[in-house]
Amino acid sequence: MFTTAELNARLREVESRNLTYVGDDFPIYWSRAKGARIWDHQGREYIDFSSAFGVATVGHAHSEVLEAVRAQAAALPHAMGDVHPPLVKLELLEALVRRLPPGGWRGILSLNGSDAVESALKTVKIASGLPGIVAFEGAYHGLGYGALSVTARSHFRGPFRDQLGIPVFRLPFPEEGEPEGERKMFEVLRRMREIFEEEPVGGVIIEPIQGRGGIRVPQPKFLAALCRTARSQKKIVIFDEIMTGLGRTGRLFRFEEEGCVPDLLCLGKTLGGGFPISVMLGRSEIMDRWPETEGEAIHTSTFTGHPIGCAAGLAVMELLERKKLPQRAMRIERRVRSALGRWKVVGRGALLGVRLREKGAAVAVARRALERGLIVMVEGDEADVVGILPPLTIPFRLLEAGLCILREVLPA
Repeated sequence: MFTTAELNARLREVESRNLTYVGDDFPIYWSRAKGARIWDHQGREYIDFSSAFGVATVGHAHSEVLEAVRAQAAALPHAMGDVHPPLVKLELLEALVRRLPPGGWRGILSLNGSDAVESALKTVKIASGLPGIVAFEGAYHGLGYGALSVTARSHFRGPFRDQLGIPVFRLPFPEEGEPEGERKMFEVLRRMREIFEEEPVGGVIIEPIQGRGGIRVPQPKFLAALCRTARSQKKIVIFDEIMTGLGRTGRLFRFEEEGCVPDLLCLGKTLGGGFPISVMLGRSEIMDRWPETEGEAIHTSTFTGHPIGCAAGLAVMELLERKKLPQRAMRIERRVRSALGRWKVVGRGALLGVRLREKGAAVAVARRALERGLIVMVEGDEADVVGILPPLTIPFRLLEAGLCILREVLPA
């Protein structure tokens, strides 16, 4: 059996050094996963409070997802997605549209969240004719060049700033519970109206709850007010629900809690149950401004509507509803808040975090938790939030065991 140091040395020989951080006993190399449990290459078991970046919402290696994937792989592992598409592509798009408010929706399937955001940004340009976008401080929308333009953290954007071409007008994110929050919210809305009136802006993109930005919930009624403000100026509203969508925050979509249906909706992570698939869904009156293809689509890719990802997506959608997993997210939240009442718990549903007082403190907590067999996330621009994103299928006894470890490693 190889040691971590030996595996790290091998990895450094073949992978670009900008990707995986390596240390003396870090990372662990996953070899197997089931439900909310992970096993590393040495056979050690961990409780997963990360859902592998929020992906394993229905649990790792769910039997029904794997069966759908096996059947699809045996029948048709690949097709010609935008020429001769697989039937399962149509079936997944229909399943998604059925779950959205009435009125007509169209979708663009892709492989990861950044792709879905790119589709949304291009749709804004096509539909409005305007290149600019309003985005928010603390936002994370992915690292492809379009998505990177609207991502806030300078750590990601800085090295590529002179290659980013989208005009982005960035505003503060009015967070729930901050001092003078309501006044700041109205100031953000006022400034947004000014930008809409004065700048070549076609729309606005926002996460209904910021994930990588630190599990930040907006001020009550802010998203509804944002939608009204944008629509009064005929601007397009994009909700990036790649992290919040598909059950994680207590409803199938976070927008259902916010009194605002977006014009464009980005989904990913949960959708594939561990297999790469994402989608951007838009209102038909906006999507129909794309020119009809005459055989050469102007926005597509080799693996669009990939059959295996689509089959996994259909299985995930069925599981979310049949197992009532969005409702279970709220039961998880109640248990987490009860167990961690001494600390500041932020977020909604099973998209939660513990906000710490010191910069970088979440890194130390995550390392101590890992040593004790618990995997958590590190969130926030200042690495001051311990992210808690367990699978919605986690047994409550396993949830309690993980919370017990977390209480041991959190600062007093």
